[in-house]
This record gives sequence, structure tokens and C-alpha cells, in this order.
Amino acid sequence: MNWVVLKDKMTVTGFSLAIILNVMAILIASKNNSFWISTIVFSFVILILSVRRADRLYRES
Repeated sequence: MNWVVLKDKMTVTGFSLAIILNVMAILIASKNNSFWISTIVFSFVILILSVRRADRLYRES
């Protein structure tokens, strides 16, 4: 069922990058740096694009 999505390297890379950016944002926020907000926004954009791609791939199969 989800094998088509898991085989797609762009989708998996997008999800992985979003998780890594969220972890980085937490670390940046713990250092009292205000750049964490931009990192979270960028992570959400990547996550939204990855979900749209996964949905498109799932509907095509």
C-alpha cells in the first residue's frame, strides 16, 4: 500500500530533512538563538511539499 511512497527517494528525503530540521530547531532554541523560528518554518514547508508528493504518488498507484 505505502510501498510506492517509501520507494520514492525525494519523499523519504523530504520527511527525513523535516525531522532533522525540527531537531536542529530545538537545539538552536536551547541556545537562545532566535533563528529557530525560521528553521521551523522551513521545516514545515518541506514537510508540506513532501506530504503533497506522497499523496500524489499514492493516488497515482
